[in-house]
Amino acid sequence: MFKSGMSLGKRLTLSFTVVIAFMALLAMLAVIRIAALNSEIDLIVTERYPKANIANSIKVQTNEVGRSMLGVLIMSDPRSRPNWPILTKSTPPTTKPLPRSTKF
Repeated sequence: MFKSGMSLGKRLTLSFTVVIAFMALLAMLAVIRIAALNSEIDLIVTERYPKANIANSIKVQTNEVGRSMLGVLIMSDPRSRPNWPILTKSTPPTTKPLPRSTKF
């Protein structure tokens, strides 16, 4: 062991001070990373998830329309085909338009 001019109490105090300083630095780094993670989660919840949900709904509705149209085309007797309602310009949209976003 090497001898230094410091007593055992001073060396222990210095080493514990260094350990506490490293712990404080680690805590500050963790707070900064959690804040960055919070902003990313906010972006996902407020912008990306609603858009993905709407896109999934559109996909499901498109598949339902495709299956219905296939069923109509398969029917051989024209009298057995249902009377489809005619959509006009006065038909209200089913979803509201999405807000424009520059974040991706």
